[in-house]
Amino acid sequence: MQWLLGAAQAVKEKVPQKPILQVAGRRIQQQKLLADGGFAYVYSGLDADSGERLAIRRVLLQDPEALEKAKVEIDLLGSLCDHPHIVHFQGAQIFRGSGASAEAIYIFELCPGGTLLSHLEAAMEAGGKRDARTTPYCCPCLEEQDILAVLGATAQALVYLTRLGMIHYDVKSENLLLGNDGLWKLGDFGSASERTFDLTNADKKALWEAQEFIHGRCTPMFRAPEIADVYLRWKIGPKVDLFALGCILFAMMTGQHPFPMESTCGNITASYRLPPEAKEHYSSAVLTWLRGLLARSPAERPTAVRLSSEVERFRLLGEEPPVDDPQPATAATGAPTAPAAPDAAAWEADFSAFAPAVPEGEERSEQPEKPEEDPGEESQP
Repeated sequence: MQWLLGAAQAVKEKVPQKPILQVAGRRIQQQKLLADGGFAYVYSGLDADSGERLAIRRVLLQDPEALEKAKVEIDLLGSLCDHPHIVHFQGAQIFRGSGASAEAIYIFELCPGGTLLSHLEAAMEAGGKRDARTTPYCCPCLEEQDILAVLGATAQALVYLTRLGMIHYDVKSENLLLGNDGLWKLGDFGSASERTFDLTNADKKALWEAQEFIHGRCTPMFRAPEIADVYLRWKIGPKVDLFALGCILFAMMTGQHPFPMESTCGNITASYRLPPEAKEHYSSAVLTWLRGLLARSPAERPTAVRLSSEVERFRLLGEEPPVDDPQPATAATGAPTAPAAPDAAAWEADFSAFAPAVPEGEERSEQPEKPEEDPGEESQP
């Protein structure tokens, strides 16, 4: 028996210990890999001194541009105060490697409930009795009370960001996580910025600058029309996050994205089809918010403040949100309000009456051509 105990101890001593990371003055034990993508890896972790459970995000910085972006993100995260619907940031540090390479290690609160995407996948799997050959939808996907929890939490998070003058620019189901406190939280601020664009009457240089800013920042499937096609020359600002939230709302209702095609045409026209089961299962309030959030014109989408207030009043008091009357086209957006949905069981947004996105006589291309440098030509911010 003594020999057996000795052998077991020898095996235990040979098992490699989990690495201890010194990050932002804390000793963190890295544990299980939770997710990975590109040059980023997310692990569960443990504070070696306090025992607090954490999330560790490690990002490989391959060039000076990535290094500078990480510095900006860390400064931005440090400016965020504690908010119940924002993933709590607890510190970060950049470690230099050989040559120009480096690594950024971030510490966040651990959200053991997983991402909204994982919840949608689980709901679709549970509702797998549908015939995928006849319908791509899994409707209803989430129950309305669960949808309202996500919608209200995200709206409150966007209200907070709006007050800071910040836009997330990458709101999507993968970046919404369920915390240990049972609350949904918005995370991943790698694309967040205070920058906005007024592209009204913008020249080619301003269009190119806006396109460069958008590239690699906003997930294509969640792009609002004004960033899917800068040639619309519409204002780019906080309403892009509201449109992305509309895409999430559609997915929570149907189990599918409203614009699943590889082409950006669906995003540009904001045309989608809602299955008839959605109108049968969900309240008119949810349908009203969906139409408002996925409105083609930014001016016709609700603000985060308004949406948050309406969702809260509906949840607590059962008060229906107001239905806005269609507004005429404006010079700022060039797009009229989409007509209200008919009473038919299924409806589809129709944008055939919209004015051309590109002024007559101007050639359109998928990517704005990079202009010649001209010190005398000023871009519009």
